[in-house]
Amino acid sequence: MSEPIDLKRLEELKFLKRAGGLGAPEKLELQELQLRQRELRLAKQRQSLNAAKRKADNALKFRIGGHAVRAGIHTWDDAQILGMMIRCKEMADNDPKLLSDWQTVGGKLINDGRETRERGAQGSGVEILVRFPAKPNDDRVMKALRGYGLRWDAHGTSWMGSVAPSDVAAIERFVADHGGTTEAGGRRSNPLVGSETQQEFRG
Repeated sequence: MSEPIDLKRLEELKFLKRAGGLGAPEKLELQELQLRQRELRLAKQRQSLNAAKRKADNALKFRIGGHAVRAGIHTWDDAQILGMMIRCKEMADNDPKLLSDWQTVGGKLINDGRETRERGAQGSGVEILVRFPAKPNDDRVMKALRGYGLRWDAHGTSWMGSVAPSDVAAIERFVADHGGTTEAGGRRSNPLVGSETQQEFRG
């Protein structure tokens, strides 16, 4: 990383330049300091740009991963998931109508989820409660639950929330695959007393 600029010296040289008192060595020094200042500014802009790119890339991966959970393919081997995606891309390239069919199927699930989240904010929708006997080893479990809109019940040992009816089966499969249990219609009015282990992974 570049050394910081002597800003005090830079301002002194600028003042001397305006006053017409710069000699040849000072002119070169001023030019060098100004060049380093521009380089540092560009480096800072690059860092901000790279951070924004990483954030966007992570958001894209999280979104795609959430769709994999909803579709129930998250338990597949990585090679199987990638192979399926490659085959689907080849099929869509050969038959563009498939995209329209997939748009209809996926769009319905997405719209159902949005509508249910809106109803959930008003106290309706399908309530679901998720419990684990111990902390999951994979942080992606908690991220996936948050992706479904579930929240940790600070007074109990559970994740709770109002979800789309079409998401219930996928959530149940996902939770079961990671050693947890689910209850449809769980209510916050009856909070459970949690163990220390479960309190640790409330996210």
